[in-house]
This record gives sequence, structure tokens and C-alpha cells, in this order.
Amino acid sequence: MRGEAGKEPASTKASASIIKMVTAKVTFSAS
Repeated sequence: MRGEAGKEPASTKASASIIKMVTAKVTFSAS
């Protein structure tokens, strides 16, 4: 799994980070 993650483009990693932040905000707002 770690080897595959290293192959991801920077854009993919950035998108994942954004998704995590948005999810965190939604979860925080819901609670």
C-alpha cells in the first residue's frame, strides 16, 4: 500500500487532503 501511495501524482494527494479537510469540517458542523 505504501509503495502505491508513493506513485500518486501531487494533484491526487492534494485532492485527498482537501477531501479530508472538507469531511472534517462537515463532521464538526454536524456534531
